[in-house]
Amino acid sequence: MSPLPPPPIPPKMPADLTLVSHQGAGPQVNAIVWTLFMFCTLFLALRLYAKKIERRGLWWDDYILCVAWVVHLVACTLLGVMVSRGYGNHPWDKIWGTPEEILYMWVRNTLAMTAAAWSKTAFAVTLLRFSEGWMKWVVWFILISMNAIIALNATMNWVGCTPIEKSWIPSLPGECADILSYIITIGNLGGGYSAACDFVLAFLPWVIIWNLQMRLQEKIGVGVAMSMGIAAGIMAAIKTAHLTNLATGDSYDAAMLNIWDSAEVSVTIMAASIPTLRVFFRDIAISSSGRRKYYPQNDQKDGSGNQNSKGKSQNHSVVIKSRNPLQNLEVGSDDSILSSQNKIYRTDEVEVKHMHGDVTDTEDGGNAFEMQRVK
Repeated sequence: MSPLPPPPIPPKMPADLTLVSHQGAGPQVNAIVWTLFMFCTLFLALRLYAKKIERRGLWWDDYILCVAWVVHLVACTLLGVMVSRGYGNHPWDKIWGTPEEILYMWVRNTLAMTAAAWSKTAFAVTLLRFSEGWMKWVVWFILISMNAIIALNATMNWVGCTPIEKSWIPSLPGECADILSYIITIGNLGGGYSAACDFVLAFLPWVIIWNLQMRLQEKIGVGVAMSMGIAAGIMAAIKTAHLTNLATGDSYDAAMLNIWDSAEVSVTIMAASIPTLRVFFRDIAISSSGRRKYYPQNDQKDGSGNQNSKGKSQNHSVVIKSRNPLQNLEVGSDDSILSSQNKIYRTDEVEVKHMHGDVTDTEDGGNAFEMQRVK
């Protein structure tokens, strides 16, 4: 949640300035925010790279996550501009809050909340790809309600004054409501609900995984990878707990809060990318060790349904065909593992081919076989 504009009367200054801290939050804000942003950029880039080299197409969750990253970049840039103008200093060191600075703050906070909503939406859309029945309805409810509450939260910055411009130009004639209590209340509601949604979305994959015929180690690996959104929920909870600091009117407290709302977005982007990266690095490790892997065949790849691979070693591949068309899920990804919720499908035809290839076996001899979803 974002802070209110600085009050017309500066906060009460301490009688003895030698007894108070003069350390601003600016350097700390820049260091933490940009470090986390670089990490989330790396995770997202590896996610897209993994899909490219494995010839998977991008889906809606990928595009939404990329847009969230762009919005997050703009929000972080504006926060850096604010810090360069004195944001994060105590009022006895720098009175922060010119009309231009306040406008920067409003725009930045709106973008930060938008990035948070869209990054969480990307993961929810991923869950929609393999959820069925009641679980699909739960995900849809979370997706819609979470975006609605965060949107309400974001608009509170702009509706407190008439005309709207008075929100960042206090000298303009007009009226402003005393909405600080409403902002904190709605901020607590939005932050708490966002954290709760993160925890629920992290729990749902376990419901599916536990009923699948997989090795326990593989179940845990997939479940943990799909549940990293818990970290984003923790960030949202900590951010919400610091909302009451906005009442101080000190930009130092507001800047410390901005660390947590930026961290929430960065961690969400990283968490949404981990399932793809888990499979990507696992396959690299398996390939480098020279073991065999069983690859599913996708009828949409070519007319014969075969996946051919060139390499030096002679390996075996299991080709699985189905009479039913396959949904466009990603071979080798965690969401393709989870795609057969509450169903164990027996294929119509199994054909074993001896081929030269660079294919390797999973550690459990095929128990971790990631199947396409059969309609």
